[in-house]
Amino acid sequence: MVFILPVLLLIGSGCALFTSGGREVAGPAQALVGHWRLADGGGEVYFTANGIYSFMDQNGNSGRATYRVTGEDPETRTVTTLIRLMEYNQQPVDGVVEMTVTGTFSKNYRTHTGESVAAPGSPPRTIVMKYVAP
Repeated sequence: MVFILPVLLLIGSGCALFTSGGREVAGPAQALVGHWRLADGGGEVYFTANGIYSFMDQNGNSGRATYRVTGEDPETRTVTTLIRLMEYNQQPVDGVVEMTVTGTFSKNYRTHTGESVAAPGSPPRTIVMKYVAP
């Protein structure tokens, strides 16, 4: 569990109608879709248009989760996302493991900076993601 939560910290988004590097972004939820790399070298994450989030950390651990955008503000390019872990290293996850991430995109939508909260009252953790590709 200690290794799962930091990996889930890899989320967030936000945006307005924008095209950047061949990628059309029509809103915060759409801006998340694609391949992202953690700026600190902690791993890579992938968001699909149908609400699936997968990751691979720097140690080769992988996982799959669902994600749902629970709030967004196109003017400030921010989004709040709820992530619920389903599978870790190809094994089902027992119980509910989820986290809320609120983040903001850079003006070109290629960098996302966010804060994650694993449980109410727990301190937020900062994450930074760089867009790689669709």
